Amino acid sequence: MRVLTYNICHGRYVAGDMQKIADILRQISADLVGLQEVDVGTTRVDGRDLLRELSEMSGYVHAAFCPSMTFEGGYYGTAVLSRTPLRVFSSVRYTKPGREPRTYSRCETEIDGRRVAFFNTHCANKEPDVRLAQQRELSAILTRETLPYVATGDFNDRDFSVFSEAGIRAANGEERRFVTFPAAESGIDNILFSRAFSLLDAGTVHVPYSDHFPLYADLSG
Repeated sequence: MRVLTYNICHGRYVAGDMQKIADILRQISADLVGLQEVDVGTTRVDGRDLLRELSEMSGYVHAAFCPSMTFEGGYYGTAVLSRTPLRVFSSVRYTKPGREPRTYSRCETEIDGRRVAFFNTHCANKEPDVRLAQQRELSAILTRETLPYVATGDFNDRDFSVFSEAGIRAANGEERRFVTFPAAESGIDNILFSRAFSLLDAGTVHVPYSDHFPLYADLSG
């Protein structure tokens, strides 16, 4: 199973040409994709639905949007793309939202006959105490999850000890570090997974289509 996380910065770095991002999604060819900074209906993207466009252009039939906040006449949030049908999709606002409301989503899907829980999130940026509270909240949710799970996200933090201390494994962890936010030479994006999975491979694709690089992980289990 290949999983991808990608902060697309509402298409800013491709001047709205979502085909460029869709082509990268096709190239990486993940089974599950977690996207961050997705705009739907905002004035800064001229009212467009970026998720619908990416879904159609990249060939992902199954897609779901998780709005974090209203913004410029539309919505700003995260999204999920999947090759297999998404079930019981839910959007949850963090208990401690900070200046900008932040959320995580959870859905279930079936890959190669196995049910998997898939989480996606975008944690607070410039408020370390809020970010830490959100990480702890998500960590608690993951440790209670009964299905094999994967969690993608822009955690806005290079320190993932909250998760490692809870026994949650990471593709972008201590054993290997990938730069996903090149402006700061930092790895703030990650793919977390339960002990039901083993990490086969992971990496980034260095493309100038966002201020983040896409991070992928190949998992077995």
